[in-house]
Amino acid sequence: MQEEDEKSRASVNTNSYAAPIVPNVVNSATDNKIHPLLKPYCKPANLVRSDGSVRQIQQTLRDTGAMQSLLKNTHNSEDYMMTNKTTLLKGINTDTNSAIRQVHLRTDSINETVLCGLVNELPNGIDFLIGNDIWLKHTRYPIKTLSKQ
Repeated sequence: MQEEDEKSRASVNTNSYAAPIVPNVVNSATDNKIHPLLKPYCKPANLVRSDGSVRQIQQTLRDTGAMQSLLKNTHNSEDYMMTNKTTLLKGINTDTNSAIRQVHLRTDSINETVLCGLVNELPNGIDFLIGNDIWLKHTRYPIKTLSKQ
């Protein structure tokens, strides 16, 4: 009984009861639910538009299995510049052609113009998927050398 009292508290003065709430999802700014297993790999970011204005995007997701970075299509062409290029996105069950767009991405570790595919769907709450094409340019791994003795 004492263990139960430590986890929950009743307020005699207000005649209310408060129990601890353990959420199973994490809400982003626009109330889209991000899967809890993805949340540790998500970070906020900004898109810097060609006119200098900045739009905060919900979240970026680092995907170690993605060869191409992707931007969710919000039908706001001010967020990117058009290119005449396309790329083939190969999924487990589908292959899709995607238009390549140029965006200026600003995160805690990236602040430059990058190319990305434009897609209609990404996981809930994710606006930009950072693939290996961008990540490997901005991540420095220590080079270990072996020496013979």
